[in-house]
Amino acid sequence: MSNRLERLCNIEKLINKGQRPSPQYLADLLEVSVRTIYSDIQYLRDRSQMKIRFDQGCNGYVNDEPKAVLPRFDITDSELIALAISKGLVIQHSIGSLEAPMEAAIDKIVERRNGASKELTASVSRAVEFKLASNSPFQRRLLEDVLKAIEQRRVVRIGYYAAYANESSDRKVEPIVIQESGGSWYLWAWCRLRKDYRNFALHRVKDWELLPQTFEERADARKKIADRTFQVEVRHPEVTVKVRFDEVASRYVKEKQWHAKQQITERTDGSVDLEFLSQSLEETKRWVLSYGASATVLEPRSLRDLVQAELLRSTQNYAEVDKPAE
Repeated sequence: MSNRLERLCNIEKLINKGQRPSPQYLADLLEVSVRTIYSDIQYLRDRSQMKIRFDQGCNGYVNDEPKAVLPRFDITDSELIALAISKGLVIQHSIGSLEAPMEAAIDKIVERRNGASKELTASVSRAVEFKLASNSPFQRRLLEDVLKAIEQRRVVRIGYYAAYANESSDRKVEPIVIQESGGSWYLWAWCRLRKDYRNFALHRVKDWELLPQTFEERADARKKIADRTFQVEVRHPEVTVKVRFDEVASRYVKEKQWHAKQQITERTDGSVDLEFLSQSLEETKRWVLSYGASATVLEPRSLRDLVQAELLRSTQNYAEVDKPAE
């Protein structure tokens, strides 16, 4: 909803209440110019059939047809339910950062709806439970600024903390797209420092600045990003990964599209081989380990070594725990 619609609704209410507001009063109240108020009044006359006239005696506006209002729109219960569920998902996956504007948007839609019913959206909130997907909050203004930078193709300077390397750096990036993954939000961008596509977790951006510099988006940038690994870390050149999942795990693996260029080969014993490209063997290792003994790395050998070393360290840790106290 635009700021203008908010103004129009406020002007409509004040005039219809018989307060006879003056142009200057409305301009001061709504923090706009008197010329803007004149334009809004004309819009109300044209769009709502409100018979608004200026009363010289009281130096204010009067509506001779108080039953006339701004046009409402029809929205079905199904559409309203979809909006209510979308609100829950947005709040969930933005870790609450977008809760206030989303609540305000829904309220405005309900207010202008024919046969408005806030009880319907409330019942959806009671019937559908949304749990926070992570605890990685980010600043809403950062999201808004990045969206603006993507639209205007402006370079952004970010102060970024890289958790894996445990170091902070100052980067200039050319933002391309924002991606939500596992309850965290990431900015995919061309990093001028690394001279390659990188993604940056919004909750690890400590400070930022929209620069006046603009850029031309590189050819096929979005396709290249879409073809990247289903994970979020980018540290190495692409390598082909092949993992075998046993019969039980294969039922879940086959349900999802893990990678844009994945290949799944079903075996006669019910197991499957999943083949895809990865640019972070460390992150791939953690994903493979989440399946425990149900997953076996077939290639590359370097990933097999990483997984085996991790399992050995884990076994040693448990052995240390099981040692009798001295």
